[in-house]
Amino acid sequence: MNKLLFYLLIFLMVKPVWAGLLILPEKALKENFPDAKIEKKNVMLTGSQKKEIQKKSKSKLTSSIFTTYVIKKDGKVIGY
Repeated sequence: MNKLLFYLLIFLMVKPVWAGLLILPEKALKENFPDAKIEKKNVMLTGSQKKEIQKKSKSKLTSSIFTTYVIKKDGKVIGY
């Protein structure tokens, strides 16, 4: 009986663990730059750009599409 109670307590105390985003990028940017305009841009790499990046980084890219954000305030870029 004590063993069963022990395992039950362990089971109830352990929280599930998984990988994932804690907060969406758009939400994080809005929270950090509340008065700024945030523009989302998708960038598509050409084949040669992708090869060059893979060569310099010594790692393989899984996608040729990247999302970037431009943050502007009063018409001036204040961040990327």
